[in-house]
Amino acid sequence: METGFAVTAFLSLILNLILPEEIEDEETPELTANTADDEDDKEEWQRIRAQQKVAEDANGDMKV
Repeated sequence: METGFAVTAFLSLILNLILPEEIEDEETPELTANTADDEDDKEEWQRIRAQQKVAEDANGDMKV
């Protein structure tokens, strides 16, 4: 019974020395629903503000 443990320990030592270490994945940026559309949202808000400005200029209203 003790021989089995010794053989297992010796085999695991040999394999540990021979096998290469596991290559870790490169860290990838996390893309969530909160940040996925940030650029599109900025463009849409710019269009909305531009439309509001045109409407205010047409009405002669001044924003304070």
